[in-house]
Amino acid sequence: MNKIKVLIIDDSALVRKVLAETINSTIDITVVGTAANPFIGRDMIVQFKPDVLLLDIEMPKMDGLEFIKSVRAEDKFKNLPVIALTSLDDEEHRQIALAAGFDYYEIKLKEQELMKTVKKILAEARSVM
Repeated sequence: MNKIKVLIIDDSALVRKVLAETINSTIDITVVGTAANPFIGRDMIVQFKPDVLLLDIEMPKMDGLEFIKSVRAEDKFKNLPVIALTSLDDEEHRQIALAAGFDYYEIKLKEQELMKTVKKILAEARSVM
């Protein structure tokens, strides 16, 4: 069985490192790349063709809300599961993110909750195979 491929886009090196270590410790999931900003991340999406994208909402130059809208505008990325990563733990921001095109909304550094979501995506992907 192929591993599910995850790409992480977050401006925090610490967050990228912690998430990559957490995800890579899971048997069926691997981080294929990490990017410090959406500009690098766009190229990595094309290069690595991830099964799941973890995307920070609050980043300099281009935030995750802008980026997700540009991703969703492209047909080849319309069905890519994208998880919002944020420290904004309130319903208003959650609704804004989901309306912008995110599929899921997770609070940064709550790895257990994030991993439940990633595993849910994995299970859904396997059910349609």
